[in-house]
Amino acid sequence: MSIIAELLLNFVFPFAFCDISYPWQIFFQDPATPMMEGIIKFHDALMFLIVFITLFVMTFLYDIQKNFNRIRLVEDPKVLISHNTVLEIVWTLIPTVLLAGVAFPSFYLLYSSRIY
Repeated sequence: MSIIAELLLNFVFPFAFCDISYPWQIFFQDPATPMMEGIIKFHDALMFLIVFITLFVMTFLYDIQKNFNRIRLVEDPKVLISHNTVLEIVWTLIPTVLLAGVAFPSFYLLYSSRIY
């Protein structure tokens, strides 16, 4: 390869050797810009959070199905479900904090991706 062609490919067209997409591709392509690196890191962090929340909710659903069935509630009248102020505050604040934690990095990515 000539020196001129090598200079053109390396400095004028720096993205010439980036990864390309292929049929049935599952993952992201190799990032060519810092913006795309940030998007991929944000995606990975968000997927970890989504999987954690899903497993957490599924565990609670299983526990509720196992412990609070109709037969147990009929046999044991002492089992009462009542209001719990602390629980309601906690399950309102935790999603709020999680949404704020997701919103700030996404706002940063949106702001840095705007074109001047």
